[in-house]
Amino acid sequence: MKILVAGILASLCLNAFSLDSTWFQNQKKKSLNYLLDNISRLDTPAGFVVASPSKVDPPYYYHWVRDAALVMRALDKTLPSGAQKDKLFKDYINLVDHHQKVYKLTGQGEPKFNPDGTSFTGPWGRPQNDGPALRAITLIYYAFDLIEQGREDIVLEKLYKAELPANTVIKRDLEYVSHHWDAPDFDLWEEVKGHHFYSRMVKRAALVLGSRLAEKLNDTEAAKWYAHQASLINIALEDHYFDGYIHTTLGQVGGLDYKHSNLDSSVILAVNHAELPGYSFSSTDPRVFETYKKLKQAFIDEYSINNRFAGVAIGRYPEDTYYGGNPWFLLTNAFTEYLFRIGKDQEAKSYLERVKLHMGPDGRMDEQFDKNSGF
Repeated sequence: MKILVAGILASLCLNAFSLDSTWFQNQKKKSLNYLLDNISRLDTPAGFVVASPSKVDPPYYYHWVRDAALVMRALDKTLPSGAQKDKLFKDYINLVDHHQKVYKLTGQGEPKFNPDGTSFTGPWGRPQNDGPALRAITLIYYAFDLIEQGREDIVLEKLYKAELPANTVIKRDLEYVSHHWDAPDFDLWEEVKGHHFYSRMVKRAALVLGSRLAEKLNDTEAAKWYAHQASLINIALEDHYFDGYIHTTLGQVGGLDYKHSNLDSSVILAVNHAELPGYSFSSTDPRVFETYKKLKQAFIDEYSINNRFAGVAIGRYPEDTYYGGNPWFLLTNAFTEYLFRIGKDQEAKSYLERVKLHMGPDGRMDEQFDKNSGF
């Protein structure tokens, strides 16, 4: 069995909500320890976030830019300020700097890196431009924390310097995202090439936050440029809503061709990962709730275990065939988080109960659980 790092993020991100049960607090500690166990392992560089210890069937022993950024964002929200967090982020920032400068087939849109620190150069769905956007979001929030703590010198040295060509990690990612946001790329499931709601949401968030950071650090022209590109993404996002729900991909140019419904749980992940107060497609946007209801019904219909237990087990999309097309822990958790965000606590807890039912006795959450047996 494998522990997929991204799959246990949501249980950490729920720390903003008042869940005070003994089980939840114990599980939060276990999830945190599982995350930390997969960072800076003995056979990887410092700061390397292993997606999973599984090396075969499937091979997940890589540092995915997307997964690592989400993990570090969860740790930033969870760990208190202090030596442990400083060390984790110092190592991560140094590794990001290395990854940004090392040879890659598709520039900053390269999706994953090998345990020896080199980029993966085998056949793969590339580019994946949500990765640098998520990485920028994580490090921008961390930069804001440093500035608030009076540690702006670290930000200027390592994270954001008003120079072109960019030579700091946040600035490199913002320049890449701002100049490539409208190019077709592969979705977060690495299966379809086109224009994706999830990718556009995280790119918008990166540029909005990046504009604020640039303004704070007196990089005025860059702040205007990032804000303008974010406004264009804002317009493009509106195209994804029609026929009563948010469609995950528009303008497909490659990849799998059987996702006919265009209904995908990544829409809920997008809201959780990239929500901006006052912007469209926030958690309280009724269009998101309409999409949530369609997804919920689709998986009630799709998985036989949803007819036998309370709550709903959630997968990626109704047509999924990967390893048989099963519910995922990370997505069932994501629906929990979304419902807590909009104040539907009782319904949210039913999803958490499903997670509790199917997870391992030691608190392990693997990638999937079987849609028929629940194992």
